[in-house]
Amino acid sequence: MVWGPAVIHCSAGIGRSGTFCLVDAALVLIDRGASLADLNLRQLLLEMRSYREYMIQTPDQLRFAYLSVIDSLKTKEVGETGDPACASNS
Repeated sequence: MVWGPAVIHCSAGIGRSGTFCLVDAALVLIDRGASLADLNLRQLLLEMRSYREYMIQTPDQLRFAYLSVIDSLKTKEVGETGDPACASNS
């Protein structure tokens, strides 16, 4: 299935929207074969900030992004192996 670009916006378009955009971009990279070792969320955020300054404004937003990506990878492992124990060992 091919999806078009996501359209997201909060009041300033950088805090919550930036968090969502970082998670979305990371999940697209994962779907294209990147592993957690390949994925550098900090670098990805810095690159995205070159297009939209101040994306992700609080430590909680950044923590949410990291936890969302990790949770997605765990869920993906369970889906591929069928073994929930595999996800809890990551």
